Amino acid sequence: MKRLKIFCIIGVLIFLWGCAPNFFLMKSENINLHKLEPQNTVECKKSVRFKIVLPEYLNTERILYKDEEGFHYFSKNSWICPLSCILEAYFMSSFSCFSPEGELFEIVITDFYPFIEKNSVKMILKGKLVSGNQTKEFIFTKGSKVNNFKELISLYEDIVFQLIQEISDFFKL
Repeated sequence: MKRLKIFCIIGVLIFLWGCAPNFFLMKSENINLHKLEPQNTVECKKSVRFKIVLPEYLNTERILYKDEEGFHYFSKNSWICPLSCILEAYFMSSFSCFSPEGELFEIVITDFYPFIEKNSVKMILKGKLVSGNQTKEFIFTKGSKVNNFKELISLYEDIVFQLIQEISDFFKL
């Protein structure tokens, strides 16, 4: 009788132990998805299309950030598609002259992340614009106090809007 109780207890423990990983997996799947919304539409004179080039560590659905300890990805927030997809949709919506047959402009982004400090966030966007044999490097930074992730997404939108203005000026759209 004692052995039967011990086997029953062991069986129940094994059963519960097998269910525990699924319980924690279900709890951790609550991820918030984000995208960038254009602020304005740029009117332009010629048809354009964009090729967006990103390093592999940026071109994911995971959102990168940096702090004093180094680079990390947010665990409960991600993009709705890889970052190149997010930016392509943003540029298509931002330029009235976007066309699949338009002149090709290349946007190479080397860094795009928020640097999170104790009391503030500094958004950093680095890269270069390429059109034929013309190249222009850019670095945009913007600091702000951020209380929640929605405000951080607004900071992303602000800095990408600066890039939109730079693109418009550089390519003389």
